[in-house]
Amino acid sequence: MVKQLVVLASLLVGTGSAGMAMYLQNNPLAFSKKERVNLNTYLYSARTLPPATAPAPDTPVAEPDAQIIELPPVVVTRAQPALRPRAVTPSVAPATIEGKELTPCSEFRELGPTHVDDGVPSGTQGVRELCAVPRERGTAAGPGTT
Repeated sequence: MVKQLVVLASLLVGTGSAGMAMYLQNNPLAFSKKERVNLNTYLYSARTLPPATAPAPDTPVAEPDAQIIELPPVVVTRAQPALRPRAVTPSVAPATIEGKELTPCSEFRELGPTHVDDGVPSGTQGVRELCAVPRERGTAAGPGTT
């Protein structure tokens, strides 16, 4: 009996909600305090204008012997020349561990594809091992090291 009451109540609420939605589409200002504007008597509704009294100005007719003016061609160029990429110099000192410089000491190993699009791999991604090598005394240590 309780299930039947729940079903009946939900059907009534759903039907009422659908009816309210249809009513609000036809009367969008139903719950507002503004009055509906009658567009048939609106102040700025479409109205006909009286015909123009002044005649249209005469347009000159081109003569067949008229001179033709030829303009120079327009060339569009860049305001600034294209910038060329410069070589990037590292601004950071080489990586170190306990006063030893880390340098690559193996060949690249393949880790896997760089990109996978729709199950199709493309490109390869590799890695090398770094070994700690004693730093030579004549080389600069870089900023922040002694």
